[in-house]
Amino acid sequence: MTQKRLSILALCSCCLLLGAGATFLVEKVSFTRTNPTALPSVQQVPVLSKGPWGILDELPIPLGNQVDLFVDRPERLRPANWFFEHYTKGKLEKLLNSCNLTKAQWALLQKTNVVTIAPNGIMLAPPDEFVWSLNPFARGKLYEALGEFAANYTQNSPFCFAPGRFRERMAATGLPPDQQTRISSLLYTNNGVLCFSDLQLLPGILNSNELDQVSEALYRVPAYRLRLRVYPDSDIEALVSYWGHSGREKFIRPMLESLAKVPNRTNGTSVNISFLLPPTARLRLFTYPNAWAGSEAERQDCFWTALNFFHNPPDPKYLDGRRSEESLELEYQPISTGPAFGDLIVLLGKNGNGIHACVYVADDFVFTKNGINKLQPWVLMKMSDMLAVFSMEKPARVVTYRKKESSAK
Repeated sequence: MTQKRLSILALCSCCLLLGAGATFLVEKVSFTRTNPTALPSVQQVPVLSKGPWGILDELPIPLGNQVDLFVDRPERLRPANWFFEHYTKGKLEKLLNSCNLTKAQWALLQKTNVVTIAPNGIMLAPPDEFVWSLNPFARGKLYEALGEFAANYTQNSPFCFAPGRFRERMAATGLPPDQQTRISSLLYTNNGVLCFSDLQLLPGILNSNELDQVSEALYRVPAYRLRLRVYPDSDIEALVSYWGHSGREKFIRPMLESLAKVPNRTNGTSVNISFLLPPTARLRLFTYPNAWAGSEAERQDCFWTALNFFHNPPDPKYLDGRRSEESLELEYQPISTGPAFGDLIVLLGKNGNGIHACVYVADDFVFTKNGINKLQPWVLMKMSDMLAVFSMEKPARVVTYRKKESSAK
């Protein structure tokens, strides 16, 4: 990787987003989901998948850390005050004209103290009525422009969601349908991803308890608990080969063989995937940085996490972005086949710069740490959810890297 690529590694540290869903150019990576209808049913487990990893059952977990769930509350609830950096009056008018605003919306912008001309740009303080009135097209146009500037915190770091995710989260709040519909009217798309930025409007229509419910729904991380199901006729050798990657077969074989011998279990037995993960990943799964002693935990970003997946104890050199870059370039290589347990999934920018790295586990699940900040735990997450977290960085490609055989020894 080049020096320019290294500088972009810090991008994953600024992401405070939760949610899911994005479509990028996916290179050398394939995720295929087997139709689960022929698989045994499992009570209270919604989905089964089958593949080289065996048979998994998955349970979504809306993971959150109540202590730090709303740490950016002041920024999220601050009244709209949009800053268009280095914009001239003519450039701003051109942007607003492209939004197809109505006469009523233009009138709202003519009110006193709405526009402030600054030496380095224009500040626009739209009335709440104007912000509510925007349709998804106009909101998307404006917020995409605003999101280019760090001064616009909520548009620069919106909540992002895969198709259907926002609806699921609102349903979990228990709010009346009309309130859910009104909140949903604030959605827009950016880079092909469903986004939400206007939390500051909700205190005007919700009581404090309802606002807390919605905030919690927005901030929760879409994590998953995965279990491997083992049957008397399961191919134990294949399971050991898949999950015992990197010389770990002897650690997992006894349990898998024993599960296959449990009598009178027509629906098989199961083991949590955490048991099959290497120690560093297993210990951090579903934890937040503030659970770990010392200052290093908050510096353990996505590249530290991915490159230390098989290291026990974790190697501190990966706290240095330059060392991480060197290891990825020297010890790994892109592959053209489908990913396997332990491969690295790396998001690259248009110039080949590294934006994010995580570890492929099975099916369409990855082990990931989405940023350096304390809001981001170590989780098992779906690819679509992970991609949305970094959608604002506009990844161009998703590439699978595999440890070179000489480096794996």
